[in-house]
Order: sequence, then C-alpha cells, then structure tokens
Amino acid sequence: QGISEYSIIIPNASVTNHLSYASKELKEIISDITGADLEIYNEEEISSYPTDKVISLGETSLYKQNELTLPDPVSRGFDAKQNYYYSGYYIKTIGNNIFINSDESYKYEGVLYGVYELLHILTGFEVYAPDETYFNQSNTIYFQEIDKVDIPTFDVRELSYREFIEEEKMTKRMRMMNKENDSRWATFGHTLTGKWGGLLNYDKYQSLHPDWFSRESGSDNPSAEIQWHLCYTARGNKDSY
Repeated sequence: QGISEYSIIIPNASVTNHLSYASKELKEIISDITGADLEIYNEEEISSYPTDKVISLGETSLYKQNELTLPDPVSRGFDAKQNYYYSGYYIKTIGNNIFINSDESYKYEGVLYGVYELLHILTGFEVYAPDETYFNQSNTIYFQEIDKVDIPTFDVRELSYREFIEEEKMTKRMRMMNKENDSRWATFGHTLTGKWGGLLNYDKYQSLHPDWFSRESGSDNPSAEIQWHLCYTARGNKDSY
C-alpha cells in the first residue's frame, strides 16, 4: 500500500490547463484508491524521466517514439461526420505503458475525460454527487490491455443544476462543462425544440420525425411527447441532416 512503480508524464503543463488538471486528478484519485503517490513529470522542465511503467498524457515524446497517432474515427466505427473535437479521446496500452491523447487543437480537453475513463475501466470509478464517488478500493490496480477510442455524440455538455455550477470538480468528473468558468455555449433541449422558433421546432418536425422528440418514460403514445426536449438517446435519421 502506498507504493507504485508508475509515474505520470505530460508534454508541457503550460500548453493547456486541461493537461495539468488531468495529471493532478489522476494522481489524486489513484492516491485515494490505493494510497500510492505517483510522480508527475513535465517534459519541458526535466532532462530525464522514466520511459517504462508510465501513464503518458497528451502528445509526449514517448507517445511520438511509439509512432502513435489518433486513429481515424471511421476506422473505429464512428460516423464520417464525427471527430475528436473537445471530448473525444484515445487510450492505448503498449507494453507496461498507458497512453491517453486527444486533439491538441482543442487544448487536450479530451485527455481529462480519457483519464476518468481509464479510472473507470481499471477501478470502476464513478461520480454520483459532490460527496459520493464510487471505486473499487484496493492496494493493487491490475493492469489490462486497452485500445479504445471514444467520441461522444454530444461534444459539449451542460446541466443547469446548482451542483454543476458550484462544484467545478464534480462538473469535470461528470464530464460536463462548468458554465461559470467556460464561455462556450451549449444548447438546451427546449432551445432546440421550443415553439418560439426553435431550430428543430416541434410543430414543424414532429410529424416528419417523431423519433427525434422525448416521450414520457415507457409511453408509446404520441400525446405523451414532451414538446420541450429532443430525445437524447435517439440518434434520429442521419440522412435527414
């Protein structure tokens, strides 16, 4: 307990706050689970660092030495219109090393979500509330081979609940956008479908695409449709876009 041969490597903490935050989150959560204190190495600040048993975040020199690149989303079964953008990430194990990367042009935000996914895969890590987090606490985290690309259908996500406004750490761990510290605009379901000129106005599109709109749980009755919201679990008809 409290001992690990692994360390964390980031290319340059000044490049993006997301990389710095991701490395600190990984260190903190692993410490909570096992008691181990992983070292964080910044390639720009030191001349030498471990090259075995490392968790590499972003496009580090070690990532490049292994000739890794972000896989083409289409080759992993995603739609041709989908790309990594803010939230997509790539997790890959080679030997004893774990690599997590995302699109550098989006300031590596996806790396943070990749860290949470890695913790979920290895320890069952889940966040339910600011004071309620689940993981399999153990002295040992067992290594496993991973080769995963994930590109969320909704790239930027926001919920206007108090917890998501006041608790920045929880917001990030729930893979959401914190509206108090983020100027990006995330549309709401009622913004899209509202009767006052929504982009996908209910009155205009419901008869053509009933599967686009939400219904009351378990109901197949069209009269039970909730006119303010799109159905977030239905992809709709992509040919219509």
